[in-house]
Amino acid sequence: MNQIGEPDIIIDDGSHINEHVIKTFQILFPKLKNGGIYVIEDTQTAYWTDYRGDSENLNNLSTMMNFFKMLTDCVNHEEFLKKNYTPTYFDQNIISIQFYHNLIFVFKGLNNEGSNIDLNNPESILSDKIYI
Repeated sequence: MNQIGEPDIIIDDGSHINEHVIKTFQILFPKLKNGGIYVIEDTQTAYWTDYRGDSENLNNLSTMMNFFKMLTDCVNHEEFLKKNYTPTYFDQNIISIQFYHNLIFVFKGLNNEGSNIDLNNPESILSDKIYI
């Protein structure tokens, strides 16, 4: 990174061990350029015990699949009705996550679109017109 600067794309094709994939993402995603894409391939190992995955307990928080599924909430963090919530780095910098067969794409950018709800009046969203 010191030699090339911020990359436009990072493709994780490392050990495929779940904890390694998670840690690598935590270290490298912040070094990715805004507008960049972080790709994790061979995500099937999230289900394979030889790679510390789990296909018995699909809610196992130590698998890469569950780590990235939890990050999907980052995309909508401005909609949280939690008082005094402090957005995380990932909340502020993940604009999209896409899941494919054995692939995950995480798109980096400034996630500050704002909310369409008045936090002082959460019911305000219900008064909007619904178009079908």
